[in-house]
Amino acid sequence: MRYATIAACLLMWLWSFGSALASPKEPDLAARAKEDDLLMKDSSRAGSELEGRLLASIRVEDGILIVSDPAMGHVFSSYLPVSAPWVLHCGVGMRVVFGASVTGDSDGTRNDVEVTLTHSFVDQKTCAIVGLRVAKRLKTMVQDSAR
Repeated sequence: MRYATIAACLLMWLWSFGSALASPKEPDLAARAKEDDLLMKDSSRAGSELEGRLLASIRVEDGILIVSDPAMGHVFSSYLPVSAPWVLHCGVGMRVVFGASVTGDSDGTRNDVEVTLTHSFVDQKTCAIVGLRVAKRLKTMVQDSAR
């Protein structure tokens, strides 16, 4: 009986320790996309919000772009020269991809850094307004640091 009690206590302790190490719940992408759908209906508000998300993800220090995607909880950071190429994509979401991409399948090697600004569908009309605003902000950040 004594060993059973010790074993039960040990199992409970291990279970609580494992629960503490469990990763936090990922944000519900469907709920976030729904919120972003509403946001994207107001170009002015969307522009401000997405610029804020960009600034939360990217900083420039001594000619180095430091990129960390808030969706990843600032777990990973990437460091690139400010001269690294970048492109802003609109469509299923809006994202900025930095660096020269290496082609391959999803299991292959990647040589790019991606920041997702929204998971919502972004049509071409909205992208022409909001995407351009975000791209100009990024361009200014990179150019100002190069001086």
